[in-house]
Parts: sequence; C-alpha cells; structure tokens
Amino acid sequence: MAMGICLRRTVLLGAAALGSAIALSGGGLPAMAQGAGDTLRIGVVSQPPGRGNLTATRAVSPDVYTMSAIYDTLTRADQYGLVAPQLAESWWQVDATTWWVKLRPDVLFSNGEPLTAAGVIEFFDWMRNEGRAQARNGAVVFIGNSAYASGKALDTLTMEIKTATPNGILPRGLSETYVAPPKAWKDMGPDGFAANPIGSGSYKVDSWGPGNIKLSSHARSWRVPAIPNLDLITLPEASARNQALKAKQIDVAVALPFDSIDDLRKAGVQVFITPRTVVMGWSMFQTGRKSPFNDVRVRQAVNHAVNKDRMAADLLRGLTVPAGQGATRYMEGYNPGVRPYAYDPARAKKLLADAGYANGFETTATVLPGNMPMDNEIYQQVASDLAAVGVRIRLQPTPLGPWRTAFFGTPEKGMTYDGDLFQNDFYLTTADAFSGYQTKSCAKQIPFYCDQAEQDLVKKVEAEPDPAKRRALLQDLMKMSADNAQTLYLFEVVDMMGVSPEITGFYNTNQNINYHQILRIK
Repeated sequence: MAMGICLRRTVLLGAAALGSAIALSGGGLPAMAQGAGDTLRIGVVSQPPGRGNLTATRAVSPDVYTMSAIYDTLTRADQYGLVAPQLAESWWQVDATTWWVKLRPDVLFSNGEPLTAAGVIEFFDWMRNEGRAQARNGAVVFIGNSAYASGKALDTLTMEIKTATPNGILPRGLSETYVAPPKAWKDMGPDGFAANPIGSGSYKVDSWGPGNIKLSSHARSWRVPAIPNLDLITLPEASARNQALKAKQIDVAVALPFDSIDDLRKAGVQVFITPRTVVMGWSMFQTGRKSPFNDVRVRQAVNHAVNKDRMAADLLRGLTVPAGQGATRYMEGYNPGVRPYAYDPARAKKLLADAGYANGFETTATVLPGNMPMDNEIYQQVASDLAAVGVRIRLQPTPLGPWRTAFFGTPEKGMTYDGDLFQNDFYLTTADAFSGYQTKSCAKQIPFYCDQAEQDLVKKVEAEPDPAKRRALLQDLMKMSADNAQTLYLFEVVDMMGVSPEITGFYNTNQNINYHQILRIK
C-alpha cells in the first residue's frame, strides 16, 4: 500500500519554548554550573486521584505535573497548536481512517521493557476493551476525538492505527494517552500501577506518600534528567506555594496568583507566564435534571451578567482575555468571529424575567480551587456579579477526585453535583477545539447538555476527513455552541509558575515541565 504524505512536524522544545514564555525575573541569572543539585523540588496543587492508574487519569491538570515525569504520550501539542514528536517519531496518513506511526527507537520503560509497536497496540487494545468497562469515559483511547478501533504492528517500531471514524488530525489525538509497558500492565493491572507506576519518563517513583511523592532518575530513559531526584510536594494553597518558594523550601511552584508577581520579583524569583490550551468555564445542566438552565435564556443571562473584561484587567492583570467559545485563540477550530458575551446586567435581568425568573433563584456551583492562578478570586467575583442580577450562588469547593466521581455519575442517579452549576473547563490537550465535545454533548455517557442541532454538527465534524473542511465545520460548531450559551465562558487560561534563581533551563509547554533539561546553578 502506498503511503500518504509524511505529516511529521518537529518543534524545537528548547530555546523556542523558552522564548514563548514571559520571563519576569528580578535580575540576570548567575553563571551556570556544569553539575546539578541532588533534588528538584516542585510545589504542586494536588496528587492524581488514581495515582499511577492510567484508567483514572489523562494528560490534564493538575495530574499532568506528576504523570508527565513518569509517563510519556506518543506526541505533544503545545499551547500554540504545534504538535511535536514524543514517543512517536513520525507519522503518515494512509487513508481516511488509517495512519502509520513510527516510534522512537531504543526507548526503555523503567522496568526494562522496550517500547515496541506491538506493545503500544496491545496496551491500546486493553484500554479499548477492559479499560472501557473499568472506567467508562476515562479509559477509552481517543485520538483526535475519534475512538481507537484497531491496530497492528507493521514492524518492531512501526504500527498501523485505525480509527472508528475518519480522522485527519491523529497526531494531535496521540497527545492525550499515556503509554504503559504492556507486559507489566497485563501482569499488574490498573491497581498495581496505581501503587507502582512504570513508565518511560525521566523519573521513576520511589515512594508515594499523602503529601509527597519521591522520585529518582530513570537512568535508561530516552530523556534522562540532569537532576537525579524529584520531590513533588503537595501544597494546595497558592499562598503556601508562594511562601515555600521564597523561603527556598521548593524550587518550582505551579499555579501562582498574578497579584504575587511583584513580591516574587523582589525576592529574586523567576516568573514564567505561558498560555495553556484551556478555557475556564462553568457548565450548566441543560438536560438530565429539572434546572433553570434548561432554558437557553437563563444560560445567556448568566453569560451577560459576568463582567469578564473587568476581571481580566484587574484580577488577571491584563495577562489573558475573556472567552466566548470553548477554544483558545491559538487552537485548531477557533472561530475569530465569535465574540465573548458583552457585560450587560440589564439584559441579563430581562432574559431571566422572560424565562420566568424575575426574582432570580438559588443554586450551588461546584468549583475546583487552587488549579489556576486567581481562581478563588474569580469564583467570588462571578458569584457577586450573578447575585447582582438575582442568581444567588453557594460556592462548593471540591477536590478533583470527588468532582470526577460526580461528573461521571451513575446510571441510577445520573451526575451527582449538588447544584446546577459546576466548573468544567475545556481541557484541550490536543490543541483542537473539538476535544470538549467528548463530554460536553449528547455523546457523554450521562449527558448534562444535549442539543440535537449541535449533535448533528458534531457528527459532521467527526465524519469529515479533510482538515480544511473539518476546520470550517468546527468553527460553525463554536458559533452554535456560543449562541446556545452551552457554557458560562470565562477566560483563556494562562499559567504562572515561580522558579528559584538557582534553577536554569526551565520551561513550561502546556503544563508539561521539561524535567530532563533543568539544571541547578551553583
């Protein structure tokens, strides 16, 4: 069979990625020493609820800081929509549903198993079959939002992947699923991996405590770290991460608030601000339960009620922009003609009155604090703005584990959030605007939002093999979803990380930290 055009795109992940960050340091860096310190200490928000269990997590925040140190995906999509090789070295499209993927040679997992095409297919087959039964939506292998159908090894490092529907963006989709060694996965299963993760990443787990994960160098990794040990220290409060960084108790702090920039600079800390392929938003029950948000006018009202421009300028210091759709400006399928909802409380009140809620109503919003810069302040301001038009909200902070349990729900009870609003950001790991529609449409196993016209368009996007035509359909979907106020759209997310002045070579690519290239300055 003749092969299609090679679609490999190589991205330089060193100087180019460093250049994409906004480095706000308090002064010049001292001369770099050749040697590295013993331990890199990272202050993180939380641990993955499923620990090393790959049926319980994907390459999204906040799990990604831990998982990307241990595991690799086949590709990586950055915050600007570019796709780079990781375990996959190159790729070719053969026909609408068939791709050939060439793996990186000489890759070993931390237990000594080699990376092979047959092994990846065996792992994908397990996730498609047994994994689906164990974790429902969490374990299905999606590649560009087309489910993995089948695969086979063509030689030791080349595999054929077939998708259930036409797929012209498979390299993006391969960035979503971490890869495990198949023999160990078969022998140990998800529970065994939860306790003893085995990956091909820079580090391997030595101990996993409730507040601290200790890792050491995977000496035979294809990306061996310069600093031999890694400590991931759980500090849920941003203020605690901030103080620990200034006190030199940690070397890197993630998800710091923007109002700490000046203070950190005075302390000599390097501050990195980078975009992320995430749109912060709150979902609303449009189906599955009796809710005020069943009415599109109510969903539109809450979008008009929130003053996102003021929050962007003040709370977020002008470092990001309000969102009006489920995609960031740099992503595949973003529709530049869709504008964020204008702040118009008078119109919001009229829409509520027209929907029968002239006196407003009360509900609960389930939120995930500590995951993004200034998120608690944003929650409070959203609640205040909504209260001004009569929508009175009780904020319910919830850890990620219980949030996920409520999100997947049960056939008997459905989704189990207490109220009608819940934080449900568009985590678009693939840098493709369609990613959100796995779970934000009628296709979700237990849907909370289902608009048939949107679903018809979703199916057209899934079935379109031509990337340009697919992009146009996807932009139409962005417009339709925005008009339907599918989500209370808030902001395009940017990350702020603080880094010790003793650390050099650091960069953040869509929340993937380049652990193996970081050096400590002596």
